[in-house]
Amino acid sequence: MLFYGFKEWYDIANKFVDDRPSIVGVLVHAVVWVAIIGIFASLIFAIMHNIKTWKPKPNSHLMYSYFAGTGQYQWHLIYKEAFKLLYDHKWWSLSFAGSAYWIGNIELQSKVISFVLSLAYIPLTVLGFFEMVFRRIIGTIWIYIFAFIHGVILFVISLTALLILPIFKLIDKSNRNVQHCSNCYYEFDLPQYTCPHCGVKHKDLSPSKTGELFARCECGKFISPFILAGKSKYEASCPNCDELLGASNIKQFSIQIIGGNDTGKTAFLAAFQHIVMNAKNSLTQATLYGYPQNVFELLEQTYESGITESSSETEVGVATIIYGENNSVKQSGLLFYDIPDEVILSDSYQKNPLNFIYSNGIVIIIDPLNFDAVRERLKKDGKDIALIGSSEDNPEELIIDFINQYSKIVGRAANRMVSVPLAVVINKTDVDIVYNEIGNSVIKKVFDTDPIRYNNNPLNAMSEICRNYLEKNGMTNAINHLESTFSNICYFSISAIGHESKDGLAFKPNGVIEPILWLMQKENGDFRKIFDALGAYGV
Repeated sequence: MLFYGFKEWYDIANKFVDDRPSIVGVLVHAVVWVAIIGIFASLIFAIMHNIKTWKPKPNSHLMYSYFAGTGQYQWHLIYKEAFKLLYDHKWWSLSFAGSAYWIGNIELQSKVISFVLSLAYIPLTVLGFFEMVFRRIIGTIWIYIFAFIHGVILFVISLTALLILPIFKLIDKSNRNVQHCSNCYYEFDLPQYTCPHCGVKHKDLSPSKTGELFARCECGKFISPFILAGKSKYEASCPNCDELLGASNIKQFSIQIIGGNDTGKTAFLAAFQHIVMNAKNSLTQATLYGYPQNVFELLEQTYESGITESSSETEVGVATIIYGENNSVKQSGLLFYDIPDEVILSDSYQKNPLNFIYSNGIVIIIDPLNFDAVRERLKKDGKDIALIGSSEDNPEELIIDFINQYSKIVGRAANRMVSVPLAVVINKTDVDIVYNEIGNSVIKKVFDTDPIRYNNNPLNAMSEICRNYLEKNGMTNAINHLESTFSNICYFSISAIGHESKDGLAFKPNGVIEPILWLMQKENGDFRKIFDALGAYGV
């Protein structure tokens, strides 16, 4: 109806013009068409000038999405400027009004050219006057119409986007894993993502009014706030302390490794990571890597060289093995915390160690060469204990202090048992006098004698034999403390290096997979696939 109404007005005006002398008709047509072009030019220039102007979200490095703030913001700017241009006779010099303004304000040295232009000034001014009258009247009507239609369309689409936003939020939230920072221990499910274009860090990159599938960074580039649209591929960091994460969305399984100096913690980690990381050769549809990379490079050098170096005596070391399947946004991560004995024994350590709160499993490594009976036997056999290498820390003292620290950090009541699984690992079974009592051949012989007694599981035989071995060597008090605190304990015998530590002789580990596999016995995630492929027994 509106179109036909304007067409009727146009026909009446056109007939009126046609009844006038031809020169008048030409001038009227010229004025009208110049005015019409000016109307559309005002709108087009306003759109072009404001189309890249996005509304920033306060306290964020993101912009509001087009349909949740920016569209309305641009709408206001566009039509405000369109009306300004529509009413301004100076901005467009190709129009009658603009030409008259230009002539009236130009200063020329040539009097001839000035005289010629002055002759055109009066008729251009008259035509410009009628052009501006038509431009303001008709232009105001049409721009209001455009603004109304644009506003209605924007409202409908914005309402639709607002209605589907909760769906995107729910999907994104359901695909996140709760993580904790290995540096400051802050817990979060939305890490801080780094824009791949400008490097700015976004703490709020999730489906919101900044966008469902795409969000605009302050640098002007679009990035994805939706986890299923590739957000997890961006570099991520802790939103509290900016510590870089090995991956942005891993399901963490945190293991605390406790032991005195020279008990073999580093060797255990080196052996475990080598075995697991070499399983990636058969993972055609998945990725497996260690973070930080330099830590795993050092561990691999340790494995290949056969020489171990003591870990830090004051700082908790962290190493993460990350597994992810190519078609999944979720990843799994094994976090190993290497806890120095000084951290356990000292009340002055500033973090004291707060990572205990996030323990999913605990490994206590015991050096049997620390036991008096073993040392006496080695001396009797002419073995150089210093050459073999042994820990000087008292394992019983370390265990009791660990229990006290752990109970204090996690807030354990004195009469409450802890369900976190704990693996007590006796290392260095490559030493003959140790192997002869808790080595694989001994365990197999005991198990084969009466498998029903051990529920057809050789791990049960190993646990009993190792526990008895510890009691035999004066660890009864420590065992009682452990078993009155932890409800789920298993004892293991391993050899992380597989031989005496010698320069240039690579590790030949035995039994290092089984303790971790046992700790994760209730986890049916990605790492179980790796353990099954490795053929580890025991659960």
